[in-house]
Amino acid sequence: MTNSDKRHFTLADAQAVAAISDVIDASVINPRSMLPAYLQLAMYLRGMIIVRQLPPGSPLPSEPELGERYQVSRDTVRRAMQLLRETGIAETRRGVGHFVTRTPEIKRVIVAPGSRVVVRMPQPHEQGELLGLTVFVVTEPGKPPVVYDTAQTVLAFPEAAGP
Repeated sequence: MTNSDKRHFTLADAQAVAAISDVIDASVINPRSMLPAYLQLAMYLRGMIIVRQLPPGSPLPSEPELGERYQVSRDTVRRAMQLLRETGIAETRRGVGHFVTRTPEIKRVIVAPGSRVVVRMPQPHEQGELLGLTVFVVTEPGKPPVVYDTAQTVLAFPEAAGP
């Protein structure tokens, strides 16, 4: 897939992304999850940033607010914030709080008919700027596989041609 395969969001894409905000608002930390609590919290906050509930420059909820809302320790909140800083989407201003630095770009990728899509964990060499915990690997017939971050990519599958 080349950059020319990226398309602007359709109305349906925008509605799907907007619907995510309802899920994020209802999210809770699952203590039985295989994912540590700080990672779950970072994912929720990242989701709020991606769907533009928290635009660049806006403050993130305070550590006490997040601890109370998600029933987690202050250390868990700090580890989540550290992860957001490491991915470049938040910054901490001492004595002031945590702020959104950028909204990750979400791209729409058209998946060609006959392609194979696999979701897997990222390899160490792929983890640099990834925001997601998983990646899409799209392999078009006759082309090398292309890796996309699941947190920043919407895959679109064109309608199959009728008989």
